[in-house]
Amino acid sequence: LFGGYGYDSAGTSGDLNDLWKYSAGEWTWVRGSNLVGQVGTYGAQGVTVPSNIPGARELGVSWADQSGHFWLFGGSIDQGAHVLNDLWRFQP
Repeated sequence: LFGGYGYDSAGTSGDLNDLWKYSAGEWTWVRGSNLVGQVGTYGAQGVTVPSNIPGARELGVSWADQSGHFWLFGGSIDQGAHVLNDLWRFQP
């Protein structure tokens, strides 16, 4: 599960970029910020760098492939005012 519109650790509402994993009946935080509105860190396209991270967003589409990679595509920010079309892959 990645991001969405919700409340951060300070109780502020907005777009989030937190990544969570569900396993054996429990949710575990994996990566991302605990504050709303975080800007993404983009590196060179196609180059895997651990410091790259998608920015906060809502309405993104995500899925996991057979290799266990988590994929994230697009979404919007600022309550739909800006539409994103970026593609991310997270390798656990």
